[in-house]
Amino acid sequence: MTLASIPSVNASPSSLFPLEKDMRVLFYELGVVGVNNLLGYEALLLFTELQQAEPEAPYPLVGLGLLAMATGDAHGAKQHFNHPIVLDSPLAPYAQGYLAMTYKLNGNSGGFQEASEAAKSASNEELHKALDEIENAVIDLSQR
Repeated sequence: MTLASIPSVNASPSSLFPLEKDMRVLFYELGVVGVNNLLGYEALLLFTELQQAEPEAPYPLVGLGLLAMATGDAHGAKQHFNHPIVLDSPLAPYAQGYLAMTYKLNGNSGGFQEASEAAKSASNEELHKALDEIENAVIDLSQR
């Protein structure tokens, strides 16, 4: 399957349903690759297909949040990362970490602190370290 063969967001529900687990994982990974390589439209299609395939799953919302974050849409990122489905999932601390990065990149230090504290409440040492590094790196850049 290539990106060109993926139906549009408005495809009929029977186009990809049911989407097998291996394909859902692949779609998510391709979506993240798309976000990281300025292929926003393709990433949007993939994450939207995933959301249609599993409307109660948190990971398509996290993908859409990453896309919003990458395009500088702090409001959209907040909307996706703070969605109740995400907040009630094991992905919540990571989503809050991404939201903290979004706020930091947009100069919202209060939002960064709030999201950072929410992410750190998960007792995930790696996440704590990453958020501390992000805060210090951005502080270092602003002092230059």
